[in-house]
Amino acid sequence: MRKALGGRGMVVMVTLAVAAVSVALMFDSGHPSARSPLEASFTGERRRLSESTNASTSDESSHDDEHEGAHTDNGLLFAALMVGMGVMVQQLLLLTGEYFPLPYTVALVILGGLFGSLNSIGTCVDLHNTTTEALQNATACSEMAPRQCKDASDQCEFVSTLPSSLGLLATSLDTWANIDPNFLLYFFIPALVYASAHVVDVHIFRESFINVLSLAIPGVLLATYLMYFFFFNTYHDNDRYGWSFEACMTFGAILSATDPVAVVALLDDLGAPHKLSIAIEGESLLNDGTALVLYKLFSEALLGNENSLGDQFVFFIRLALGGFGTGVIFGAITVLMLQFLASSLLETTWTFGAAYLTFFVCENENVQFSGVIGVVFLGVTVSLFGHTRLTSPEFMEHFWTMWNFVANTLIFSIAGVIIAENTFFEEHVEAEDWGTLFVVYGIQLLIRAAVIAVLSPILYFSGRRHGYELGWREMILLWWSGLRGAVGLILALELSLQPTAGIVDDQQAHCNVSGTNPDCEGHWYIIGDGSLEDAERFQALLTFFVAGFALLTLLINGVTTRYLVSCLGVTHKRIANKYEF
Repeated sequence: MRKALGGRGMVVMVTLAVAAVSVALMFDSGHPSARSPLEASFTGERRRLSESTNASTSDESSHDDEHEGAHTDNGLLFAALMVGMGVMVQQLLLLTGEYFPLPYTVALVILGGLFGSLNSIGTCVDLHNTTTEALQNATACSEMAPRQCKDASDQCEFVSTLPSSLGLLATSLDTWANIDPNFLLYFFIPALVYASAHVVDVHIFRESFINVLSLAIPGVLLATYLMYFFFFNTYHDNDRYGWSFEACMTFGAILSATDPVAVVALLDDLGAPHKLSIAIEGESLLNDGTALVLYKLFSEALLGNENSLGDQFVFFIRLALGGFGTGVIFGAITVLMLQFLASSLLETTWTFGAAYLTFFVCENENVQFSGVIGVVFLGVTVSLFGHTRLTSPEFMEHFWTMWNFVANTLIFSIAGVIIAENTFFEEHVEAEDWGTLFVVYGIQLLIRAAVIAVLSPILYFSGRRHGYELGWREMILLWWSGLRGAVGLILALELSLQPTAGIVDDQQAHCNVSGTNPDCEGHWYIIGDGSLEDAERFQALLTFFVAGFALLTLLINGVTTRYLVSCLGVTHKRIANKYEF
């Protein structure tokens, strides 16, 4: 009977998936070039980096062949080192967690930032200091920040002032500091999303789906708009934070992407109700998809690919429906394959490939669906229909737990390196920005509280019939446990490494920067005064605020959640007592 129901359920889901993909394909993507926004914006940057690398190689090959080879071979060194150090850090935190509850991801960002900082301590000198022109270049080189010096490798050389330079490790760090964010997105996001999606308790997820959906779509939209409203209206006359509408909405979308992995693990350890863990994790999974869709819309507009409000809505529907349908279809294929595979090794390998293939197909320039939503519903479909077909569910769970650990280890340590080298050691971050960071943290907490308050009737009444309602205690914990992490960091890094000229060109296309165009009043379309320096500062400060906000949520919210759980009494014991009689 159960097998028959499962078969009918699979048919229904596949039918819905095909319908969703068909409807999504009916909507034109609205992009004449038919290229992914994330990919299209990097063509110029990759070309620039390639030309810079070729020029640098031709100048230096005559006297430093080993240096040339180092730039292409040593990226793996830092990754391997951090995986090993991550294991030791995690073991240390497990031993000392009762006395020093530092979140693992925070420790990784600090460790990566330490490496990046050590790699940025030095002076910038001219390569050839024998002519008058070279002396002028030497003066210019000496005034450069570390990252600028390394980018101008055809004229300048960065020399470490440490007693012992980092050697090959420095080259490896430089490789990651200049990594293409598309690589970070495509390599890490499928693993992080699928690792959470495929172990979701489908029964509770189904009963809590309205709660999850309300938090992930209207909740994210409201949070994004409220952050824009605050930041734009508070700082629009500020020389440093006078960001445009698109810039503020992009900032709000990035901050809306939650990452509650640490909190969900903590809630399970403390015995919190599983319905609350599912609500938090389910919100994160769909929330990331919605936030990424909004990010695509507004970052694309920020880079000059403007669309009307109607086109943006159609694009949003296309991304969401297409991602859902593609994920379910690939999930159905995976479930069918699991019936024929004869070992847990083959089953796990298939799911690994399916996760990355689903994300790639959705994000392909000719498809343009939401890869995150696709991978989410791939995992949910496999969890719903494929779990009983696995030879060894424990083997697959252990593999994805390990891969999730490795992915989190690398992305947070790499983020630490990039933040240290590209943000903290640049001239853009000043003392004022630290104060603004804490203001953003406080406002974002208020925004999340407002969103949960607005949605509280839905959160309470939607699951009340089956005992899955969220009471005021659960809502308080839901508010406090909205951590930020890998997804937001990747998006911030992706935008920070965009070609700055594209942002400036978009501002000049919108209005006359001299101010004669009335559309420019109030800095609605431009960042600061519309200069290249203002755009560069925006990119640096965006990364600084997102990374700093993520660290604050992990350090403050993540560490104190255990005490909040105990104070509220939100445990299985309390729930059991409620229904004792």
